[in-house]
Amino acid sequence: MAEEQDSCFRATPWVNQFLNLGIQSYKFCFETNGIQPNEQLIIAVSIPVRDLASVLIATGWMMKAFKPSSASVQVSLESIRPGSFVRMATKDYIVVGKLLRPTVDRLSVDGRTFKTSVVKAITPIDETERTGKYDLPPVPSFGPFTNSEQAWISYLCNPPQGLTLVGSKSKFKDEFETLITSNDDTNSIIRIGSIVLPKLEEKTATATTRLFTSEELTQIEDIHKCKTAIFDGTSAIHQLDEIDCPLAITILDQSVINEKATDFLLQKRNTRGTPISLEKEMSWKPTEGIRALAFKVPR
Repeated sequence: MAEEQDSCFRATPWVNQFLNLGIQSYKFCFETNGIQPNEQLIIAVSIPVRDLASVLIATGWMMKAFKPSSASVQVSLESIRPGSFVRMATKDYIVVGKLLRPTVDRLSVDGRTFKTSVVKAITPIDETERTGKYDLPPVPSFGPFTNSEQAWISYLCNPPQGLTLVGSKSKFKDEFETLITSNDDTNSIIRIGSIVLPKLEEKTATATTRLFTSEELTQIEDIHKCKTAIFDGTSAIHQLDEIDCPLAITILDQSVINEKATDFLLQKRNTRGTPISLEKEMSWKPTEGIRALAFKVPR
């Protein structure tokens, strides 16, 4: 991991720790039926300094949530009506825009024409302002993308949905620029943001993860609904009840003393919660210096 392209990469054990928490929590809630439809799993993690923890958990969650489509490009094309908005990828670019079919062996997206043979993935999307042509980020050397350019292209065309991050947007924005790679491959370096795919002001081909500040949540008229919410910091944690989701992960900073946030979580556990063993039931054991607890509550 490094902050800039030319910086030295550091092997940091806690990176895998937080990536794995995202992976195991998704698996527990959405693959192994660890919770019932009327339940919520809350995981509270207390760490010495919370830098990067939330975005790394989000990275693990997104990688585990990715389910590549088994449909061929031709089958996908036949199912999309001309005039629909699509996200299409070749081996070099992602193009977002309106789909037209001038001939059987060619297609046009955002006014750009391609042979159908060069299309690696295509998916219909809602009408968007993100139309345009974008460079394809490098293929990560870890997770479901290892040695699979096609998996990476499919991910960027049709990424997982349903993840929300709550906290400081400026903090998240800086952390999304952090570079990450596997321990044995510094030639395949990627921004964390290229995997988390946050919805920011910048125009990007793919954006799926919602970001809210604590203040923004309180101004939403209806309860925000999603699959998973990660609450970064004490002010964010107090907005836990503003989101309806099966999985909520809270990140507490041990360097900042805030008994109200701790009491808020403990009261939820003690009055409504059913304890869950992170190690035995979710195969996740925090390393030294990290404290964590998990419990289920009714939704």
